[in-house]
Amino acid sequence: MVIFVFLFPLLLLADIDVLLDQSIYYENQPITGVVQITTAEKNTIDEHSFKLDGKTLEVTLDKKTDFPGQEAVKMVNYRFKIPAESKGLKVFPAVTVSINGKKETSSPLSYEVKALQASASTNSAYLKLENIYEGPANIYPGTKIVLGYRYLFKGAVDLDVEDLPLLDKSPYQRLGEKIINDSETGEMSIREIRQSFKVEQIGTTTFPKSEAKGYSYQIAPNGSKIYQQPALFSETPSFTIKVNPFPEKDKPPFFTGAVGPFSVEAKADAPPVLKKGDRIKYSLVFKGDEFTSLKAPQLMCQPGFNGNFTLSDLPPEKDSDPHQRTISYELRLLNDQISSIPPVYFAYFDPNKINYEIIHTQAVPLKVTPELAESKRIDIKEGSPQAELKKIQTLGDPVEMIRPPKWLSNPYFALALLGLFFYRYRKKKIDPVNEAYNETIHANDNDRFYEHAMDYFSLRKGTPEQNAFKDKMEAWRYGKESYSLSDLKEEFKKLAFLFLFIPGSIWGTFYEEETSLNKQLNESLVNEEWSRAALYFEALDKPYEAIYYYEKALKVNPWNYNLKNAVDAIRDKNEIQTRDHPFPVPIEFLVAAISFVLIASLLYRPLIWGAVILIPIALIFHYLAPIQGILLKADSLRMESFEEAASVKLIKAGEKVEVIGEEKEGHYLKIKDSEGKIGYILFEKIRII
Repeated sequence: MVIFVFLFPLLLLADIDVLLDQSIYYENQPITGVVQITTAEKNTIDEHSFKLDGKTLEVTLDKKTDFPGQEAVKMVNYRFKIPAESKGLKVFPAVTVSINGKKETSSPLSYEVKALQASASTNSAYLKLENIYEGPANIYPGTKIVLGYRYLFKGAVDLDVEDLPLLDKSPYQRLGEKIINDSETGEMSIREIRQSFKVEQIGTTTFPKSEAKGYSYQIAPNGSKIYQQPALFSETPSFTIKVNPFPEKDKPPFFTGAVGPFSVEAKADAPPVLKKGDRIKYSLVFKGDEFTSLKAPQLMCQPGFNGNFTLSDLPPEKDSDPHQRTISYELRLLNDQISSIPPVYFAYFDPNKINYEIIHTQAVPLKVTPELAESKRIDIKEGSPQAELKKIQTLGDPVEMIRPPKWLSNPYFALALLGLFFYRYRKKKIDPVNEAYNETIHANDNDRFYEHAMDYFSLRKGTPEQNAFKDKMEAWRYGKESYSLSDLKEEFKKLAFLFLFIPGSIWGTFYEEETSLNKQLNESLVNEEWSRAALYFEALDKPYEAIYYYEKALKVNPWNYNLKNAVDAIRDKNEIQTRDHPFPVPIEFLVAAISFVLIASLLYRPLIWGAVILIPIALIFHYLAPIQGILLKADSLRMESFEEAASVKLIKAGEKVEVIGEEKEGHYLKIKDSEGKIGYILFEKIRII
């Protein structure tokens, strides 16, 4: 073999052999094989020059094998396929190909084509494609439908084209995986492919026609498939699905989009005797054929629940019955005067009757033991927020609350000072006081310093400190005392800053204390005395309003631990869990600091840089600080911004939440609760801090 590899390139240019895949073929079976070319590695084979009996032969490169040596040789296989022949003994013509521009030819070879008797099933091969639709005649949002196809086969058929838009191009939400069923009826084979969808979009969807194409075949004695002509083809017409909107006429306000019919009953798992604060497992058992559109009813929006119970959603239960769905809640009793769990009303749309149906559960009786009234509780009827509260004396003093003066923390005052500053220093070149001060500081010799200092003192009202400094300069000028020019300049700067450039009003206290009690709550609110207002609300047994005003006080004094302890005590008493949202630096203090710096900078210009630093800090805290609020009434955290939307959870009154945005012209607020859950609540249930 090695000798052949090295001698062959010296003997001839190329060797061409035709190798058929089979020695015997059958009618309707294409003739396949390879053209094997052995030649020197350096020779070029023109792949477009293959000819068979004078006609172009289409070939594809199948395999190449290299034989290294002094004269490298390569063996290249090209695969071909020609149409089937009629039965009989056949001669495969010579194949010609151009190698290095020279035509080379293979030797002819013989093969046999035998007759293959077609079976009855092949002669009567059959293919049909049908659409499958399972669902109601009238479709509405939330309806479950089934789309798919049915194949009808007769005989052995291979498919090579399938265009199935009902499965591949459906805009609806898929439910689960495809279900494929195969069956046989006599000589007919049936394959059904089904996919469940949930319809949500309102409107009309038209699916284009579906197509299937394939060939029937026989199995030859050698095991190969003999495909029959012509091809089998089937198509279905285009298919249209129309989704109707729910009618507005007679639409119940608590309708959540359920498409029925349904029935419902209520069950309660509770102790034989209940007291305030006990928990009850309350379940709604729905029965029907399809639960895709079913959403959990919002109990707190049902009559008789809000104020009597608090609510927690339980994980969904797995029902063994496919025609039953159980939704459970955990209720906590708040009112010891009730005797039953009120009925729950539920609305669904019946697509067959094209109308709304309202069903309800029966009331579940409860046995509740009432608690004794608290002797120390103040009855709200005894007074009002505007009335004088005689019992307030027993509550002690409100928590001390520190705030800057209102005039100093007013942002408009700070803006006015900023404008005054620029107006003031636009005139600095013609301001004689400022000019005299600058000339005094920059004087480089004794005479000029004395002259400018005297001019400066003549422009300002004399004080004892100024007079003492004048005497010192007189003594220094006439040599009675030994003072250097630099020492006098330093004292001049201190004197100017301490006695001339700080207004007397700044020496007043920066803080005010709210330590005395007012007898009227509205006076506390008008004066923004939040800690005192919280104390009044706590006396009136309104803990949620008290929490709100304590939080407003904390917003001004976030470092006041007494305020923090007071509001935490109310939360602990009412079992309100919340995550603390620490306030940044209070904006009132920042504005007050800006005003203070601007006032000082009007007199001592370098201090303006303090305002330049504080203003962007105030803007950052003002615009980036989260907006927070306190719920004064319990409300469901909805997944969407409408009354009947599914409930994520119940947010208790008194909880602190973060407000993210508003929806539907401010009727709903998008919030994040203490657990990080996001949803929508009614605007009137919350008060922004």
